[in-house]
Order: sequence, then structure tokens, then C-alpha cells
Amino acid sequence: MPDRIIRDEMLESRRFCSLKDNADRLAFISLLLKADALGNFSAEPYRLMRLWRDFGVNTEALVLKTLTELADADLIRLYQADGRALLHIPRYNQSLRFISRIFPPSPWTTPEQKQRLKEKSLGEHSVSTVCAPDEVKRRDVTTTTGKPSPDPINAATWLAYSQAYSARYREPPVRNAKVNSNIANLVKRLGMEAPDVAAFYLTHNDQFYIKKRHPVSLLLSDAEGLRTQWKTGTKATALEARSAEARDGLHEQYKRLIGQDK
Repeated sequence: MPDRIIRDEMLESRRFCSLKDNADRLAFISLLLKADALGNFSAEPYRLMRLWRDFGVNTEALVLKTLTELADADLIRLYQADGRALLHIPRYNQSLRFISRIFPPSPWTTPEQKQRLKEKSLGEHSVSTVCAPDEVKRRDVTTTTGKPSPDPINAATWLAYSQAYSARYREPPVRNAKVNSNIANLVKRLGMEAPDVAAFYLTHNDQFYIKKRHPVSLLLSDAEGLRTQWKTGTKATALEARSAEARDGLHEQYKRLIGQDK
């Protein structure tokens, strides 16, 4: 008896069809088959690389690209728990014989799922009984390096920034501890929108940005303003600022003239 069902409606799904690359579609289908009963799975790049390498997603950069594409389509949602990078598949809707989990629950776990888990009393780190024994052993293994997995959103943001920077300046950007910290803080402020805003920033022709060669520090300091410009599709320019200042000046002159006439 199968424990996963992929419905034909998915082939007409707007989100699924919006993916530009068949490799991304195959990657998503593989997640449907590998996720635990609550639709959660690891978002650690090297684990996903092993899962997706036969689809051509065989480098860390390509894994991060695919994660970004799936997240942009809201086919997955990224989160962290217990120091691990994880993903959740919204609208998972799998009616499995045994509801259990392998990965820490996501912020989108429903009250009904929490209640069923409580009733089953499966414990904090139990494994699904629908898996074959060998598969259970493979999926329950944790890394022993002691190093925390990189945050996939941070990695996707750096990838978007560095690619856009290299495309503009024909030279890769400098990366160091300060840059990494700025990227992490940018993600804290903008969340899932950080990669898109970072790429947009490198298309901006503000004189100050160009003079400084688009450093990450300015991306961070102007994060919310750049996000608004990216979202509205309108870039703030020096001409726009001068025009707004001129309009304010005209308004003030008008008010003074009206006051003199009274």
C-alpha cells in the first residue's frame, strides 16, 4: 500500500508550473516523497545535493538556487529548529497511516497535527514506522562535525548578491566575517525577500552606491528603503529627490504668499 500520493492536479498548479526549470520540479517531487508525515525535511545543502544530484542540482550553489526558486513559489517554507536548517511543504495534505515526525515541527504545524502527535506519544525524536528499517537508519543520522548548518536564506542572499556583483563589476565581491554578519542581519530584517532585494540593489544606479561600489554595508543600512523600491519597481534617484525638494519649496512659497494676502 503506497504511503504517498502525488495527485495529477499538481501538473496544473500555478505554483508548480511557475517553476522555470524541470530540475526544480523534480526536486520538489522528491521532497514530497522524502518529507516526514508533517511535510518537513532537511534544508541542509549537502543533504539536498545528495538527493538532487541526479537532476543536475549537484553543487551547493545550484541547491541554494533551487531552494530559492521553490521558496519564491511558496512550494516550501524555510525555518530553523535545534540549530538545523529545515524546510516545510505547505498544503502537504498527505493522509498517512501513521502520523509521526522525523524533523522538528515547523511554525506551520496545525493544532490538529499537534494533537495527533500527542495522542500517539511518539516522543521528541521518533521516526516514521512507514519507512523501511534501513531508510530509518539513514534518515535518523545526525552530523558529527559539531558545525551548525549554514542558514539557507543567508546563503541564498549571498549567492544573489555575489552573482549580481560579479555581473556588474566583472569581479567577485570580498567576503569576510563582517560581510557575513551584514548578510545575516539583512535576512533578519527582510526575511525571505532578502535575496531579491540584494540582487535589485546591484541594479541601482544611485551615485553614492556606484561611488562606493555597492558594498553590503549600504545594502544593510538602506534595507527597508531598497525593499520598498524593489517591491514597487521604482528606483529612488537624485533627480527624484531634487524634484521632491523643489515641490516642497513651491508649497512653502505658496503658503507664505497666501499668508501675506490675509
